[in-house]
Amino acid sequence: MTQADLFQQCALILKAVSLIQRPQGARLKELENYLGMSRKDIVNLTQTMFDLGFRLEDFYDEDGERSENKGKVLKFEKNYVKRMPSISLQDLDLTEEEIIALYLLKGERDVFAGTVIEDEIQRFFLKLKNLLPESLKDQPDRLEHIFIPLPDFSRDYRGKEKLIHTLTEAIQKRVVCNISYQPLDAEKKKTYADTRPLHLFKHNGSLYLLFLFADSSKPYILAIERIDSVRPFPWKKFTLPEDFKAEDLFRDTLGIIRDKPMQVKIRLESGLVKYVQERPLMHNQILEKQDDGFYILSFRASGRPDLKKWILRSGGKARLLEPQDLRLEIEDEVREILQKYSITPKQIPLPEKDKAPGHG
Repeated sequence: MTQADLFQQCALILKAVSLIQRPQGARLKELENYLGMSRKDIVNLTQTMFDLGFRLEDFYDEDGERSENKGKVLKFEKNYVKRMPSISLQDLDLTEEEIIALYLLKGERDVFAGTVIEDEIQRFFLKLKNLLPESLKDQPDRLEHIFIPLPDFSRDYRGKEKLIHTLTEAIQKRVVCNISYQPLDAEKKKTYADTRPLHLFKHNGSLYLLFLFADSSKPYILAIERIDSVRPFPWKKFTLPEDFKAEDLFRDTLGIIRDKPMQVKIRLESGLVKYVQERPLMHNQILEKQDDGFYILSFRASGRPDLKKWILRSGGKARLLEPQDLRLEIEDEVREILQKYSITPKQIPLPEKDKAPGHG
C-alpha cells in the first residue's frame, strides 16, 4: 500500500468512526451515502476497522430485512465506546477557488526546498487531497501542474528545521528567547538576550525573524541562515505592545531595511514607466511627465540599499536625482564597474534610443 493509499484509508476510517460512534450507530446505507462507497467497499472497510482493533458489533433493527441487509446497523461495543475518545470529522466545505488558492501557496514553498519542512508540506497536501469531497478529488492533480516553484536563488535551510521549529513554537507561545547570531561582517558570534520573537517572513528568497527586545518597542530583524542557536525560556512569557502592528513596519520602506527616511526623485525613460505603474515602488509614489519626454518618479521612503539596487538593476533607463549623496555613491560604483571591465565612460557611445525625444 502506498503512502497515498494509507492516508486515504485513514481518512475513510475516521469518517466512518464519526458516524458509527453516535448512540444510534450507523446503517450500512448511511455509510454508503456518507463515504460515497459501494456496499462491498463498506463491508471491506468495516473488516479493516475490526482488524485494527475497533470493537464493532452489528444488529438488525425492527425494520431491517436480513436478506438484503437494508436494516443492518453498526455500533461500537458499549464498553469500548467508554474507552475510546470522542472523534468527529467534519466534511471540508472547500470551494474550487479556495483549493486553487491553497495550491498557489504551495507553489511558494521553494524556500523550504530539500528540508523536512518541505516533506511536511507535501504530506499535508496529500492528506488534504484524501479529505476532499468526491466531486473535487481530481482537482489537486490538475492544479499540481498549474503552479510550479521556480528557482529564485533561495537560501538552503537544510539542517535549520529544528531551529525554525523552536522559533515558531516560541512565537506561538509568546516565549522570551536568547539568540546566538553570526553577523555577516564579523567573525565573532553575537548574543541577543531576552528577545521577544514575533514573526517569520520571506524576502528575496530568504527567511527572516522579526523580534523586539524585552525592554524596547523598536523592531529588529535577523536572517535565519545566520542564527546559530535559539534558547527559549518557557517560564518567561511576554505580551505585545497594544499599538504594535507588524504589517505597518514596512509600509514606507523599500525592502526590509528601515533606515532614515529620504525624499526620492528618479528620472525615468518612457520604456520603464509602465513597469513602475504596474509594480509601484512605493504606495505614495507620484509620476509626472516632463517636457523633454522623460518622467520624474517621486516618493518618500526608507531603504537606501534597496533603492540603490533598483537603480543599478534598471541600467540606463533610470537615473537617481535625489538624494544627491546616494546619486554620487551610485556614480562612483558605476565607475568602479567600468574600470573592472577595462572600459572608460568616454568609450561608451550613447545609443540613439537612449536620447530624450526631441534631442539630437
